[in-house]
Amino acid sequence: MLAPEFAEVVMRVAGVVVALGVLLVTACGGGEPEGAEESALTVAPSCTLGTVACTAEEAETQRLQAEFVEAYWTYLREEDRITAEGGVDEPTSILKQTTAEAFLEERMSSFRGWKSQGMKSSGQTRSWIRLAPGDAHESSDPRLTARICQDGRDTVTTLADGTQVREGRVVQATIFGKVLDGRPKIVYGDGEVVDKCE
Repeated sequence: MLAPEFAEVVMRVAGVVVALGVLLVTACGGGEPEGAEESALTVAPSCTLGTVACTAEEAETQRLQAEFVEAYWTYLREEDRITAEGGVDEPTSILKQTTAEAFLEERMSSFRGWKSQGMKSSGQTRSWIRLAPGDAHESSDPRLTARICQDGRDTVTTLADGTQVREGRVVQATIFGKVLDGRPKIVYGDGEVVDKCE
């Protein structure tokens, strides 16, 4: 894996730790990357128990998936705020509400690196998320798996000496979640740098 210090100097870092040693580029908002399908800003359940033919289990799955997508967008907004302000030493309440386990540990290592090195970010990364239930990582819930793609080519990292680095990337990844403390949280991610979102 790339050292967080190096990875964050050459790209606007965010969210997902990748098995191949790449960190996920993120920030929130701004539409969708070139080549991406329609963004899923929210997930509305297609069935509601009692109104459309759906079992209690199906309704619960759809509720959890909608909350998982919302956790992702909430996490991205918080990450954007943290990196714009120059990192943090301890997990914020929002990080604790939306992430856990390996994902939170890796992100905190990165955020501490931002703080200790005096780095800040600016600009906008476009992102999309698509639910992809079925796959799981270790103890994650296979209902809470999603494919994401983030285009960070418009972001800028400012180093402590004022040098600006403009080398954002496009990263496509899979994120995995599970229910902890009564809510879906991102617990692991795996992805790679790509030319465009597919």
